[in-house]
Amino acid sequence: MNTGNNYSLKWLVDEQGSDTLNVKDATGYTPVHLAAQFQGSNSMQFIEAKLGPDCFHQRGKFQRIAIHCAAINAVSNSALKWLVEECGTDTLSVADEKGNTPVHYAAAFQNSDSMQFFKAKIGLDCFHWTGQCRQTAIHSAAANTVSNSALKWLADECGSEILSVADERGNTPVHFAAMKQGSDSMQFLKGKLGLDCFYQPGQLNRAAIHMAAMNEISNTALKWLVGELGSSCLLEKDSRDRSPVHLVAQHQDLETLCFVRDCLGDCAIKLMDADKKTVADYARMNKKHGDEILKWISEQQALVCQFSLDPNFSNWDYLLTNGGQQQLLGQGGFGKVFKAFTDKQQTVAVKIVHPDSSSTLSSQLSEVMDQEKKGMEILRGIRHTHVVLFLKTETTDGEIRIFTELIAGHSLLELMQRLKKPFDELAVRKFSQQVCSTLIFLHGRNPVILHRDIKCSNIMLTYEGIIKLIDFGLAKEIITATSTRGYSGNQLTTVHFMAPELLNCENDEGRLVYTRKTDVWAFGCTVFEMLTMKPPNSKVYWMNLPARLSTQDMPDLPPEASDNLRYFYRRCVTKNPKERADAAELLRHPFLQSQ
Repeated sequence: MNTGNNYSLKWLVDEQGSDTLNVKDATGYTPVHLAAQFQGSNSMQFIEAKLGPDCFHQRGKFQRIAIHCAAINAVSNSALKWLVEECGTDTLSVADEKGNTPVHYAAAFQNSDSMQFFKAKIGLDCFHWTGQCRQTAIHSAAANTVSNSALKWLADECGSEILSVADERGNTPVHFAAMKQGSDSMQFLKGKLGLDCFYQPGQLNRAAIHMAAMNEISNTALKWLVGELGSSCLLEKDSRDRSPVHLVAQHQDLETLCFVRDCLGDCAIKLMDADKKTVADYARMNKKHGDEILKWISEQQALVCQFSLDPNFSNWDYLLTNGGQQQLLGQGGFGKVFKAFTDKQQTVAVKIVHPDSSSTLSSQLSEVMDQEKKGMEILRGIRHTHVVLFLKTETTDGEIRIFTELIAGHSLLELMQRLKKPFDELAVRKFSQQVCSTLIFLHGRNPVILHRDIKCSNIMLTYEGIIKLIDFGLAKEIITATSTRGYSGNQLTTVHFMAPELLNCENDEGRLVYTRKTDVWAFGCTVFEMLTMKPPNSKVYWMNLPARLSTQDMPDLPPEASDNLRYFYRRCVTKNPKERADAAELLRHPFLQSQ
């Protein structure tokens, strides 16, 4: 089984005699089988010289002969080619005990070069031979964990329809590729068949997302599918009500489960299958990562219990400083935030918003308020690690009060101001990973949830190092709808985070139309801010911003920024929203995947 060289093999045979080449191990393999599986054509020539060609037809484990073993050789296909030339092409159709031929095994363990060799020797029909579970070479190639070149070659040569052929269990090559390969294969399959192929049910009524959740080689296929199909695909159930979340806990690592939780919120770890088994129960079957995952699940459950704020309070008071002043936590162009204490004996944050009292747009304010109250009801139902917990709103005496959890930490802007320097690239990557996974969660909700005001002052970092998005654009929408004087004061800082389509276009009612892509633009500006302590174009007067963005490129990042970070930023601030990245693409970007 020496893959480095065959010196030891030759020396032992010369010292102990050629009979040693016929000795079988406990599985039935001889050194001939093992040399075919782990070495190259030079060893085959040496063995033939010692024993003659008949040794290559001796049956071993699973009734395999040397040609089967040579097809399993993931290091080199030289032994395979040599055996075909010496023993004849008929050996390629010899089936082992499982019904598989060397063609099946080479598709599963080797690359397109072997496929081209077979085509030249026996034509394309060999790729349609059925083996174990009525699987053909394309099924084997889709399960190839070494390379996907055989899969791509077969699809191009035999036609994309073979990608939809199901084996006797109902699984297609799409299912196998999701379970054994990565995002590159998923992208290839999408190009050949479209997204519908990922919904096709297979064994146990599982779709590609279930198989990707069981992929113990890589989680890139899972992340790609979530990005393309939406986070709701993680809730799809198989015939036993097992979701991809359960299967991730059983087969993958903690990082992948955290990604799933970020996509679905805290409800992810509460899911149960038809037998009432929880995600934690499936983690117990994970021999490699189970202990780490179970510890994390326990910590998450404890946090949920610890921070269960009660929104059903009726009375509250401002907490005061030693000087008797209301404790001000922060302020901006859209309101002030204070610390408050409720009759449920809990400390919360309350944001006070004063709509423009001189506005004549009372009907527009009423409409906006009704819409934003509906939005608040949706936000109240969100339980996510990286989203501030919204409790309730009140409208009293012309002011609007928005109650949320009180976060122990600082905003990213405040941290930079206290440190008197911007963040380094490692910190930007860590923060961006959390923000992008949260945007996938928010943008994948039905109805979609938009933040509308992403910037460093609205991103909190807890003392434990956890990012939390705060101050969703409710107050901003109310102020904008009632203002007759344009932007003023700190509101102007928000303008520099607004996408070109917001600055240049309003709907028929004169209101700004926010989208997923406007959130992404604002996040890109936030990346710039994290690296410079200022938003892009910060020196440009706000009224000149539309013209500036329409005639000039967005400013570049500092010289020390890596190429990956620069490209990541550029994907966020692409001016055409149709060409701009979405959150799923950003999370798959090399900048966030690098360590």
